Amino acid sequence: MPIVEGSSAVLTALIEDIDDSGVTVVVNWGYDSAPETIAASTGGFTATHFYTDDSGAGSFPVALQVVDAAGAMVSASTSVRVHNSPPAGIRLSPSTGAFAQSYSGQLAGDDVPSDPLTWSLLNAPAWVSVSTSGVVTGIPGASDSGTASLFVQASDDDGGIARSTVSIEVEGPSDSRPPRTTLAIGAPRFGSEPVFVASATVLAFQSTDDLSLSDDGLGLGVATLTLTINGTTTTAVNQSTSASFAYILPAGDAPEGHLVIGFAAVDRSENFETTQTTSVVLDRSSPITELARSTPSFGEFVSTWTVFSFFAVDRGSIPVGLDVTLSAIDGAALSSAPAALTLALPERAATVSYLSRDRLGNEEILRSTHVVIDAMPPSSTLTVAGPQVFREGVTWLSPFSSVTLSAVDPDGGSGASGVSRSMLSLDGSSLAIAVGFIDISTWTEGLHPTAFFSRDRVDNVEPLQQTTLGLDASPPLVIITSPAAGARYLTGGPAVEVVFSTADAFDPEPAVAARLRQLEDRGTPRGTRPGEIAVARWQQIAPADLDDGIWELQVSATDFVQNAAFARSGAFEVIHDALPPVTALTAGEPRFEPAGGGAVFITSRTALTLTSRDDLAEIGDGAGLGVASQEVLLGTTPFARFDNLQLSSGTPFVSSFTLQRPDGTAATQFRASDVLGNAETFVSRDFVLDGTPPSLSGVFGSVPLDAGAGVGSVTAPSTVTAEGRGLTVLGTAADRLGNSISVSTSLNIDRTPPLVDAGSPATITEGSSTTLTAVVSDNLDATPSFTWQLSDGQMATGTPNVARYYAQQGGFDESLTATDHAGHASSDTVRVTVLNAAPEVAAGGNRSAIEGQMLNVTAAFTDRGPLDRHSATIDWGDTSSTPMSIEEAGGNGTAQAQYTYRDDGTFAVTVTVADEDGGVGIATFTVTVANSAPALAGLPDVSIDEGDLFTLLRATFTDAGADDVHAAIVNWGDGSNETAAISSRTVLAQHAYGEDGTYLVAVTVTDNDGATSSRTFTATVANVAPSLAELTDQAAAEGSTIGLEAATFSDPGFFDSHTATVNWGDGTLEAAIISSRTLLAQHSYGDNGAYTVTVTVTDNDGGASSQSFMATIANVAPALAALTDQSASEGALVRLEGAAFTDPGLLDTHTATVDWGDGTSAAASISSKVLQAQHNYGDDGQFTVIVTVTDDDGGVSSRTFKADVANVSPALAALADQSALEGSPVSLQGATFTDPGFLDAHTATVDWGDGVAEAAAISS
Repeated sequence: MPIVEGSSAVLTALIEDIDDSGVTVVVNWGYDSAPETIAASTGGFTATHFYTDDSGAGSFPVALQVVDAAGAMVSASTSVRVHNSPPAGIRLSPSTGAFAQSYSGQLAGDDVPSDPLTWSLLNAPAWVSVSTSGVVTGIPGASDSGTASLFVQASDDDGGIARSTVSIEVEGPSDSRPPRTTLAIGAPRFGSEPVFVASATVLAFQSTDDLSLSDDGLGLGVATLTLTINGTTTTAVNQSTSASFAYILPAGDAPEGHLVIGFAAVDRSENFETTQTTSVVLDRSSPITELARSTPSFGEFVSTWTVFSFFAVDRGSIPVGLDVTLSAIDGAALSSAPAALTLALPERAATVSYLSRDRLGNEEILRSTHVVIDAMPPSSTLTVAGPQVFREGVTWLSPFSSVTLSAVDPDGGSGASGVSRSMLSLDGSSLAIAVGFIDISTWTEGLHPTAFFSRDRVDNVEPLQQTTLGLDASPPLVIITSPAAGARYLTGGPAVEVVFSTADAFDPEPAVAARLRQLEDRGTPRGTRPGEIAVARWQQIAPADLDDGIWELQVSATDFVQNAAFARSGAFEVIHDALPPVTALTAGEPRFEPAGGGAVFITSRTALTLTSRDDLAEIGDGAGLGVASQEVLLGTTPFARFDNLQLSSGTPFVSSFTLQRPDGTAATQFRASDVLGNAETFVSRDFVLDGTPPSLSGVFGSVPLDAGAGVGSVTAPSTVTAEGRGLTVLGTAADRLGNSISVSTSLNIDRTPPLVDAGSPATITEGSSTTLTAVVSDNLDATPSFTWQLSDGQMATGTPNVARYYAQQGGFDESLTATDHAGHASSDTVRVTVLNAAPEVAAGGNRSAIEGQMLNVTAAFTDRGPLDRHSATIDWGDTSSTPMSIEEAGGNGTAQAQYTYRDDGTFAVTVTVADEDGGVGIATFTVTVANSAPALAGLPDVSIDEGDLFTLLRATFTDAGADDVHAAIVNWGDGSNETAAISSRTVLAQHAYGEDGTYLVAVTVTDNDGATSSRTFTATVANVAPSLAELTDQAAAEGSTIGLEAATFSDPGFFDSHTATVNWGDGTLEAAIISSRTLLAQHSYGDNGAYTVTVTVTDNDGGASSQSFMATIANVAPALAALTDQSASEGALVRLEGAAFTDPGLLDTHTATVDWGDGTSAAASISSKVLQAQHNYGDDGQFTVIVTVTDDDGGVSSRTFKADVANVSPALAALADQSALEGSPVSLQGATFTDPGFLDAHTATVDWGDGVAEAAAISS
């Protein structure tokens, strides 16, 4: 009976006694206790016994004796199976502890007193340790405050296990001091009072709580950090439990300009830090760069020597100044841009990227110009269609060929400029433009040297290509030599020889096809190749291979450009002899032919004769040409061959032979062949060779026998009637072929029966053998016959000693009879007693199983009694016992049973096999049952949108361990793991993905024995496009900076990264900066107008959202710098000095005029926004000069200055002395003057020195 340790076994028995008096019962419980005596009445009794422990084995034999008043006694027995009771009621005391103080506690559990418990720790905080006796110790730290959960295991000495979770409540430290915060300003930065920062500058705040205060201990940690920027407050929450908290704020999150920053922290005990302040200046304006491109080019296509020039200017309200202009080609790393950039690259599309950066590191959005470099010349192809062949550097054509010249400009992957023209030269002529079909109809036969090339639209020229074309317009010549017209070919005669030749002017080996074609068929085909066959030059064909009739040879020849010729031989004749000879075989004497037919009996002396005739006449074939040979086979082995040395078509060919063979059947085959090899089919003929006389034994009254031709004559022996010894008898016999024999013999007569003793009685065990040994004697017959009449109905003969096997217990009588040659017999009997044998059981070695799974047990048994039938039971060692199924034959067999263990453990199993005669066999083994892992069901793949909350679907599991406790973890495949809840063996969890993609989600369930089951499924998360808020229209003046206002967006993909572009509507497309999902960008318009600005934000998966607003830009007039007054002399040039102007309209064009104040005005030239002009005043005076500059939108700016022009006296040239006679006139000679005042008026006087002065006339 099964019970659990620590409980009582109850024994109830029924007692029957005839005298109905009381009885005394003594029970031995098989435990460490004295036998128990119980007074009981007739009818029955009940006894109980308490088992404190399973004592290892767990099985106890119980014996009882019942004694009535008369002293009569009866005994009985049973067994009690005591199972181990696992621990229970796990608890920990005390359940509280304090921060930084040593903790000591004791684990306890409930089990029988005799089972000591051993403790182990399965999971707990790092500060906890547990001894095997259950003592829990450790010192918790500040971060260990709160509930500490311990997952522990208790094991008793019999393998019983219990697991449970206990907890310790840890009291944390106090905190009374506020945190302290520091600010570090990162790069880039410029200056010190104040500090200038850019958008990328990082403001790093570090808050630390109570780390260095010895009287306060470690702080509980920073809770929040409050930041105030220009009156706007932001609170950052510390998500961790650490005492230190770092928070990073990009400066670009604040508005541009002067920033006043205040900051203070609060710890988890609500201790407030005093607010600190600092100030910075934020500049995030970037330079602007323009790119100019020189020629040559064709559309988007450029050459490798095209020059690119960069023009950059810094912009914004803070005059930091330009630092550097960077450029790159095709996405390479940016480097300092050269003054002149060329693209010396292979042919392909190229992108020139460029930007400029100021001294604060503010960079403009990377700009790009896309071009296609065409550096490869065209490729020309001379294409031949139709018949053609290339040999030894020449392409040969036929008149049916066509030639086409084509050219393509290779595409490097992004397009090509295209072919401009192609040039062709034929037979050394000058190059001429050519493309398309080339006429070869006027060409002469022979070689034609050809050259060609092409040029593209950007003047890339391919190298000159040269080739040679050849024209072959004539077919080959075919001459047939053999077979000759009218030739006749006979079977066995000369072969049909195929002989022909070919010739061609240009092709030394034209392709040839030849065939023999039958023109007339004569009757039944006799050749192996009737009708039409392909042949080769110089081939020889036997006439016998061709059908008889009229044939001709046909030959075609084709040169390498498909010019073809065809020729025929004259007709020739093929004649056959196709019939084989006919052969007959006859046998001479001696021979015997049975009346019913069949094989003929002969001897090795009998002559066999072959007679062969060739070819009886047949229409169309004529007479045979004669027998050539005869063949004889024995079976399938050649035996004889006879060759005809005197051929004659009308004479038979006769041959004879004998079969010198041993007696027996000789299967012969024979045939003949004629001189043409026509062979008849083998003819079979069987003979029986018999050279042996009949057999005649020396036994009295025997009959002679003959296995061959049969007995022909017999002389019988005389009859013997007397009894006695040494009587001699003689007899003779002969067969039908004359073979004879004579035999004599001697006879003895015996009339006395044998004496028989069957032996002594024997006793053995079933399933074994014994030898029955008898003693037999006979005076006249030393070898009588023996017959055993056995108890199982069988008989054994030939020997007085018999080995006898007994399969079943019992008594068996065996009888022996001996008979001599004269037929006299006598008998005797012996008894054999057979005892029962108990079965032997082999259950095999110890086994392993898994809880909840079926265990199959097969035990083999053997029994020396092969006729025994058996039954079997199995005790599973856990209080359960079941019968086993039996399969047996001949006393041997197997016992099978199945069982499912509900729990893991180690169990002693007993298999008992009993035969029908009371024999019993026992075998034992141990089953170790292991824990069964949970089995998680398959999970379906799901498709969701990023940001959506997803609930785990159908995550159910099973576990054969019905009492197991489980935990579950979900790895969502995006780097996050989550401990999931479990309800009714279903895993419950939810998750939201911050980024689209395909995620492999793994769900793992673990039972309290550490066994796990995992399943995966694919979560396909679709991208959701960002959503950009509406934008407000703006107005500004040209040259001023306009920025995005409230350009915020949202995106449920909280892990998405984003890019943004702004199309400012003036041809400028640039990237925007993104900070906290707000777009930041600035732009300065180079000209007035109304611009549609389109802002687009795109996530990293291509989802996009766009909004537009109107930017209305007003014109700003140019501003001319003040001009300085100038002084000059008349006739000298006056130039504009410092006449520079500015205009924020970078794209405006300008004109300028100068009113010189003397009635003249002129246009001034403009270079780099500096006016250039000069003027020559023709007279002295003070002049007001007005300078005016006007932009293309009508904006005007004017400045004036004074030009003070001084007079310059005229300069009279030196005069030469003169001589004259008195009274004669003296005139002025060479009296010229100059005056830079070209507008001055002049007068002149001459004082002649003789007191006369007079006015002089002035001319030119």
